[in-house]
Amino acid sequence: MLGPDTLLESSNNDAKLAVGVSQALAARDYLRSNGHFLAKHVGGQPAGPIEALVVSRGLEGTGFLGQQSVPVITERAFCDLVRDATDLQRLWRDLQSRPDQQHAAAQTAELRSTIRLCGYEFVVPGLAVAIPHQRS
Repeated sequence: MLGPDTLLESSNNDAKLAVGVSQALAARDYLRSNGHFLAKHVGGQPAGPIEALVVSRGLEGTGFLGQQSVPVITERAFCDLVRDATDLQRLWRDLQSRPDQQHAAAQTAELRSTIRLCGYEFVVPGLAVAIPHQRS
């Protein structure tokens, strides 16, 4: 998966995720206040509280998206958390604490490159991640 190439692409991704958050909140609020809908269409009442989240097929939000009132997660990360969850309570807890992000951050190292150009020195920050080789 490649990240966005431009600031505009990042901004558009954040805007789409914000729409997803609004839709998730509206759906959650509707289901919380209309229990008869679940009984009619799903065949029962929920086993626990009704919550919401946004699963993105694209990228997660940038830091400019800010903290949202519902979890925002990529499809791949969501599938990994579902696979590892033993029950819905653990899944919900992991969606909020995001151990996948903590794991990724632990594998990331900050880099600084210095470039000299026309008598000026530019410091370019960066991040590096070790990606394990997977055999086919």
